[in-house]
Amino acid sequence: MTGQTRPDRGDRWLPSRLHALRPSSRKSPLGRRLSVGAIVVSLALAGVGTASFAEAAAKKATKKTTAQTTAAKKAAAAKKAAAAKKAAAAKKAAAAKKAAAAKKAAAAKKAAVAKAAAARPAVPTKPITLQILSINDFHGYLEPPSGQITTSSGLVDAGGGEYLATQLNDLRNGNPYSVTAGVGDFTGGSSALSAKYLDEPSIEAAKALKVEVSSVGNHEFDAGLSELLRMQYGGCNPSKGCFGGSTFSGASFPYLAGNVLYKSGVTPKPPAGAKTYGSWYSARTGRTVFPSTWVKTVGGYKVGFVGLTLKDSGAHVKNSDGIKDITFVDEVSTSKLAVADLRASGVKTIIGLIHEGGTTPTPDYDFTCQDGKVLSGRIAELAKELDPGIDVILSGHSHQAFSCSIPDPSGQPRIVSAGSAFGRLITETTMTLDPKTQDVVRSSVKSKNHIVTRDGSKDAAMTAVLKKWQNLG
Repeated sequence: MTGQTRPDRGDRWLPSRLHALRPSSRKSPLGRRLSVGAIVVSLALAGVGTASFAEAAAKKATKKTTAQTTAAKKAAAAKKAAAAKKAAAAKKAAAAKKAAAAKKAAAAKKAAVAKAAAARPAVPTKPITLQILSINDFHGYLEPPSGQITTSSGLVDAGGGEYLATQLNDLRNGNPYSVTAGVGDFTGGSSALSAKYLDEPSIEAAKALKVEVSSVGNHEFDAGLSELLRMQYGGCNPSKGCFGGSTFSGASFPYLAGNVLYKSGVTPKPPAGAKTYGSWYSARTGRTVFPSTWVKTVGGYKVGFVGLTLKDSGAHVKNSDGIKDITFVDEVSTSKLAVADLRASGVKTIIGLIHEGGTTPTPDYDFTCQDGKVLSGRIAELAKELDPGIDVILSGHSHQAFSCSIPDPSGQPRIVSAGSAFGRLITETTMTLDPKTQDVVRSSVKSKNHIVTRDGSKDAAMTAVLKKWQNLG
């Protein structure tokens, strides 16, 4: 533009309040110099103010930052203190919980010890007389059998379940420390009545006779292992069903079979309803079809029973297919294992239920190996070899009667007895138990056979069992 001075490029950076001081082209050179000076002075003053403002702002910002940092530290410290307090409370609660649990556990342990002490029989301080009543080779003769017993004065009719039960009760009277045991062949090779109903009558008769334990015999396996298991655990026969419309309940006593084992590779099939079947496999005798031992506390004394059958049982069993999964092993080695198990359980008094037979030179029911007469046969040999921890040997199988003393392997006297068959005799064996040793005083052992005569009363419980099966006719 003509007649005007273009603003200097630096004007754009001048403060707006200084624009009025810009030198005018219309002023004189002196005026322009004065204006420029004023600008310089103004700019200097403006710089001083700007620096002071920035410094103040910086100080303010620093103060704010410091305050924020202090607040943050204070908050962090408060948070840390709260966390520490919470952790301390948790630790205290955990300690209290642990102490309560420890107190509860101590109380439970004390209660368990007290319960165990209450359940544990008191250690006997006095000797007792133990009575063992035994029956061997019953063979299901609920009804009176044929045949007679030989005595020094002649032949005597004997046997019959009703009379047998009565005389057992009579022998128990006055003997508070009594146990009744079977020594094999309670079933099998049975009377017509028991055989007709697959030996269920014989097992029910055992309950009326108050049998508490029994070894198996060879005849127990006549119908096969599965049927023997049914005799123990109950149930109806798969082919013939339930007799009389009711389910057979099985034996009221435990069978023992220490030397009858499942063969290697055979997986035992637990009988229906036998939830604990095989619980004894951990014993030294191994996978036996029934336990090898049974223990009863009598008068504070632990009385153990070892049950064995002859190792040749398989040769006497009619139904060989029924025993294809099992094997019969040596009686002597098995006796050592069974006695070791009982000893480990603190049992000192041990009764052997050994279904193996002997032969006597005379038929007398009270043969005692006197006057040079001796017992022969397999049981006489075993008596010298079976573990000496067995105090008494009750036997069977040969249907002969005897009560002899034969030294055990340690040279101590040991009674070996048997009581004919078919419920004609009851073998009564008595012995003193010593509180100091918890064992049998061998010199005190006495054994004798009692004839089951038919001149006494009939036991009502056995009569009921007999009538039940007779009436199914």
